Amino acid sequence: MSTLYVDNLQPNLGSGVHAAGHVVQVVSVASTATTTTQSGSFVSTGCTASITPKFNTSKILITINGGREGAAGGGATEVSSWKIFRGSTQVEASDSGKRIYLKNDTYIPLTTVFLDSPATTSSTTYTLHMKRFAGSGTVSWNRDGINTTTITLQEIAQ
Repeated sequence: MSTLYVDNLQPNLGSGVHAAGHVVQVVSVASTATTTTQSGSFVSTGCTASITPKFNTSKILITINGGREGAAGGGATEVSSWKIFRGSTQVEASDSGKRIYLKNDTYIPLTTVFLDSPATTSSTTYTLHMKRFAGSGTVSWNRDGINTTTITLQEIAQ
């Protein structure tokens, strides 16, 4: 039987060795930003985080936990939709399944997860956007400014 003792392992600098599937780095940002809109076009919620991937082959796992609210007062039901953007580019393809029906004064928790392939080692910014999908009133993200939204970016080696 043989035994190998090692005091320290150092990668060969510049070798680019990384184990596929492992988390290379994590960035997490908490936001109490408030956004209110009547727009049928996507607007930023202010929930944003940036990461600089170490490898251009890495994927970025984006997880957002927060909540949405209908407008204060009244009794209308609004439909809102949300998307994740990389810079100014929408990274999710369609609105399907990303809608929520909001009764005024109602807080609804939201968790959304998306796996992106940015193919870069430059700083990359991800932002959650929302819009009013249907209805004629206002939809809000953290309208009262008392809830915290967390956006977490994980670089996953490939």
